[in-house]
Order: sequence, then structure tokens, then C-alpha cells
Amino acid sequence: MTQTAASLTTTIAGRIGDLRQRRGWSANDLAKRCAEQGLPGLNRSVLANLESGRRRYVTVDELLTLSLVLGVSPIHLLLPTDDYAQVEVTPTVAEAAGWVRPWIGGRTVLPAQVGTGEGAYRRAEDDYFREAPEREQRARQVGMHPLMLSINGELGTFAREAVLMSQGRATGGGIGDPALLADALREGARTVSAYVDLLAGELEHKAATDREGD
Repeated sequence: MTQTAASLTTTIAGRIGDLRQRRGWSANDLAKRCAEQGLPGLNRSVLANLESGRRRYVTVDELLTLSLVLGVSPIHLLLPTDDYAQVEVTPTVAEAAGWVRPWIGGRTVLPAQVGTGEGAYRRAEDDYFREAPEREQRARQVGMHPLMLSINGELGTFAREAVLMSQGRATGGGIGDPALLADALREGARTVSAYVDLLAGELEHKAATDREGD
């Protein structure tokens, strides 16, 4: 059975109610705290309408204020804690929360943004990171180093196929059995772990050599 995707506003409303009650606050308590942060418009009536679903929108200012007052990251108000829960990103695009979280966090492209054809993922990723801060762009350049590409290559093909398979899209990658693909992913992870151990050992050796040279 296909899981129904929840809208972001519905998720926010549910998370606000859960967090408020967990802290032992009434809607009026939360409204007072929001007013102290400069948003008196988030009064008890507005919060009640939001939690009940009668109010179907949340502004960016309101999201940030509620996150600050409730002591959580905005992303944890926006998204359910279940990574497999479907989230309505737009009226026509739904993705698993586990994909939406790193997308919002600036860590990875959303599967729905990837087109078709050879090099589609790389093009989408290039567009995604083009507007990132310079520090993050430099970190990505490190990721493009031949050694890092070798490490990523151990998992890349299987991971892309797994993404497509999890989205119910044809993969054409040669492994049509989800269980076999899961095994291939885990084997690739073990290989990558060995590469990482080797690289870490080389760094430790370099650090020791540098200390001896001082």
C-alpha cells in the first residue's frame, strides 16, 4: 500500500503540539514565549488553529521563532522523525523524510531534482552546490579528489541504483532484487571502510613524521 505523503504544514502542526505538551506548556504559554521573541501574532488562537489544521500555513519567521522557543532545529519541526515517512515537498513531489532532511541541510541533492541520462546526477549536484558557501564548495572539491572518487565509486553505482529502486523507478543497473542490492551496498561499505582505515593510517604516519621533524 502506498503511504500518503503529509504536507509540511501538517507535520509542523503535529510536531508543535507534541513538543509543547512534552514541555508541559499550554498553547497560551507557548504564545507568550513567542511574543517575548517579537512575534505577538502567534497568539493562543493562531496556535490552536495551526495545531488543529484549520490554519494551513506557517511563515518562515514563525517557523524560526517556534524552533527557537521550543529549543529544536527548524528541520525537526519541518520533518517527521521517521526517515521513511513520505513528505510533500510540493503538491506534485513527495520524498522520504530521510532524503528531505539532508537536502534542506545543504548536504545532498534531492532525488526528484535528478534528471535522466548519463551524468544527470552530477549535473544536478553541481547546480545544488553552486550556491553553497565557499567553505562547503572547497570541501566538495576534496571529495572530487581521485582517491575520494575511488572510495565513492565502490558504493556509487549501487547507491544510485538503490535510490532509484526505493523511489519505484526502473534502474537498469543489473540488480533487480532489493535483497541482493542491499548485500552489494553492505559489501561496498566494507570495502570503503578498508580504504578509510588505510587513508587514516597514512595521515597518522604523516603526523608522526612531522612531529619528528620539528
